[in-house]
Formats: sequence, structure tokens, C-alpha cells
Amino acid sequence: MNIDDMDGFEEVLVGSLTIQAYTVRVAPFQKYFESLTPANTSNPWFQLLWSELFACTWNDTTADWTNATHCNSTLTSRIPDTPGYAPECTASIILDAVDVYVDAIRRLVGDLCVGM
Repeated sequence: MNIDDMDGFEEVLVGSLTIQAYTVRVAPFQKYFESLTPANTSNPWFQLLWSELFACTWNDTTADWTNATHCNSTLTSRIPDTPGYAPECTASIILDAVDVYVDAIRRLVGDLCVGM
């Protein structure tokens, strides 16, 4: 956290100690994520993400935005084309967490299922 990003709270934050997880970009995931479109993913939540990113709606009767465009007109767009897009680095934390659970389960099975 950068104290300059906390506009209006600088006096409260002076002298504070913050901890942030170490993250790195996972290039293969970033490339995969940025190539996704509603047409090439089966993720049931992706249409919602797409409509948020491109301020569009899939169903004109439930549009939450004034003058929202229909999402079909954005299907040739790509995620990096959205205004203000910045890749997240949290994928490395998720990968590390999955690795921890896989290792724990492997050890548990090895300890409890000797001879299997």
C-alpha cells in the first residue's frame, strides 16, 4: 500500500505498518485470461464479468446502466482493450494456495493409507 493512494487518510496512516503478500505475474495465465471472450469460455460467471468490463448488457430489459450497449456489439473486443485495464497479480497467490493443499492431501494420504 502506498500512503499517497490513501487520499484523506494520510494523518491516520502515518507510522502504520502494512503487510502485503508477495505476488508475481503468471504470464501464461495472463495470456489465457486476456484471450477470453464470451464465445470461448464455459465459465458461467464470465458474461457478468464481461458486462461489467465493457459496460454492456446481455438483456436489454435488465440493463443497469444508462445508455448501455448490447454486449453482442463488444464480442470482437478483448479484455486488455477496456479502459483502465491493469493485469492482476493475484494468480500467483492462488497457485501457491492450491499447491499447499495438494501437498497436504498427498502427505495425508501417504500417512493414513500406508500400503495402498
